[in-house]
Amino acid sequence: MTNCFCSVPGCSCGARKQPYLSYHSFPTDPDQRRQWIHAIRRDEGPDFCIKTGSTFVCSRHFTLEDFVSGSSISRLRSGAVPSLFVQTETSMSLFNNVFLLFTLCFSKRLILISSDSPT
Repeated sequence: MTNCFCSVPGCSCGARKQPYLSYHSFPTDPDQRRQWIHAIRRDEGPDFCIKTGSTFVCSRHFTLEDFVSGSSISRLRSGAVPSLFVQTETSMSLFNNVFLLFTLCFSKRLILISSDSPT
């Protein structure tokens, strides 16, 4: 499984670059497969086709509760659906900058409030 890649849009994980992640094939059950497709915001068609043995979702998109505990391999529980989706680097960078600015403004306000308050 060294040539597998995550099929979630915006995720660039692959087994060669991130061998510590696990990669999970789409379910064969039609209902659960539809849930996965909907969850990762993809549509089957000319741009995306699920092929057995070559279409995967990496473990970054599942919660710890989605995995079978105590297993020596990363195995998903029955009914698990990908639910964790990391923002793209651009949007995360923007978010981090806004958060940093907010934090700085808030901390300066606290300093101003505390310096104005009676001692």
